[in-house]
Amino acid sequence: MSDFMADALLARHFYLDPARHKEAVELVATVARLPPERLADRLFTKNDCYRNPDGLPDLDALQAEVDLQHQRGFLKSSFDVRKYADLDLARAAVAQVN
Repeated sequence: MSDFMADALLARHFYLDPARHKEAVELVATVARLPPERLADRLFTKNDCYRNPDGLPDLDALQAEVDLQHQRGFLKSSFDVRKYADLDLARAAVAQVN
């Protein structure tokens, strides 16, 4: 599993590399069957959503979302996301790639 995650990280690094931006956009555009010009100014740029280069989740942000859902009545109780987050495989993949 850590090998799979390492491969996914290598792909993420490829797509997020500014030197390969044009090629990354062309690949996505081909799959999406869209003209690259429609994606180029947003996809894999500062205008796109943030992607952690190491593929690690933002547990603070996730905790804030869980707490908000509890406050708004969507969840009966809140819980500590760190108690259920095991990042060992993800960190092993990061170590394998770096």
